[in-house]
Amino acid sequence: MKTTDYLDAIKQRYNLPSDYALSKLTGWSRSAISQYRTMPRYLSDEHAMQVAKLLERDPAEVIAHIHAERTKKPEERKVWLRIARQFGRAAAVVLVAGQLVTLAPSPALRIMAAASDCILCKIRRRRPTPLPAPVNL
Repeated sequence: MKTTDYLDAIKQRYNLPSDYALSKLTGWSRSAISQYRTMPRYLSDEHAMQVAKLLERDPAEVIAHIHAERTKKPEERKVWLRIARQFGRAAAVVLVAGQLVTLAPSPALRIMAAASDCILCKIRRRRPTPLPAPVNL
């Protein structure tokens, strides 16, 4: 996704009629939003994190997309897009596993959710989270 795609996604999600309403929601100036739309200007990392929060996405995924858009070298763009896809997939796995746990809290599904958390940790290069304690039903 590109900067303008993210701005449009926020407008659609919050049912905003204009860029003026978008500027009120984000706290950015109207000229900044106008420049994002009309000039070759890209979201800063700080704004990308705010966009991720508004869209309930992983900030790393949004930042990777913006870096891919910002770079001029095709090889670097491919790397940034691959990073964005990995974070997007990991977030989807965690989301699905989390939904399964909420729908039917069986021990097998809890282990599956913990495994998906471990996958996300490996992608982020962090320590895996411990398995949750079993619950007697």
